Amino acid sequence: MALQPQATLEEMTADVLSAVGEGGDGVASAATEAMVQSLIRRANKQVQDDSGWTISRFTVTVNLPANETTFDWPDDSEPGQINFIKAQRADNAQYIWDLVAGITTMDRSQWLNTAALNAYSYAPSKYDFLNGVIEVGPPCVEDITLTIEAQTGPALLIMPGDRPNCDALAIVMQAEILFRNARGGDFRAAIPKLESDYQKWVIIQKAKQGTKQAFVPGRRWNLEDPARRWDDRPQRHWMWRDVRP
Repeated sequence: MALQPQATLEEMTADVLSAVGEGGDGVASAATEAMVQSLIRRANKQVQDDSGWTISRFTVTVNLPANETTFDWPDDSEPGQINFIKAQRADNAQYIWDLVAGITTMDRSQWLNTAALNAYSYAPSKYDFLNGVIEVGPPCVEDITLTIEAQTGPALLIMPGDRPNCDALAIVMQAEILFRNARGGDFRAAIPKLESDYQKWVIIQKAKQGTKQAFVPGRRWNLEDPARRWDDRPQRHWMWRDVRP
């Protein structure tokens, strides 16, 4: 059974127009409809960044030759939308492991010490975002296949039948807030209640999404690990973690 599809741009536009009293054929002007669609696209980007929506996840594989350490960013994704990267040896499908996000100066120093590494058959253990590409290290002595799980960026929502990669109702609610704020006057009276309803709805929808272990380039940690969840939360000793390392 497939997931229920999200509402189309045409359906979301009709919902917003109805909510502000301009629904129905021939009621809203062409300029108003164009304005609403523009606000829907803006709301779409805001809602897309508000959570790691399950329906927007995708995977892509990259074949990385021996000694190569960089590759292009996945299409349709952006920095901060990489969930995880795992590696697999080309000559042994049973040898598979996860890469850790973030490459430190100490890491680079150790990798440069090739005299110490040559005695081992080493492989990439970490990744980072640098100079517009994804970097892994240390370099692998054999060919490997990388599998990247990422979040699709916001849909363009240009054609009437286009659908978003996130919750359509949240987009409609946010677009209505933007519309009422743009119109001003009595339209703004409903905004506080709409904002409260929007926050409640998004919280409910977030709880239904799978756990996202996202790494945001430029941050040291952004893993949903109870021991070290965010930069401003100190790392705890393993004795106090929910799960031992």
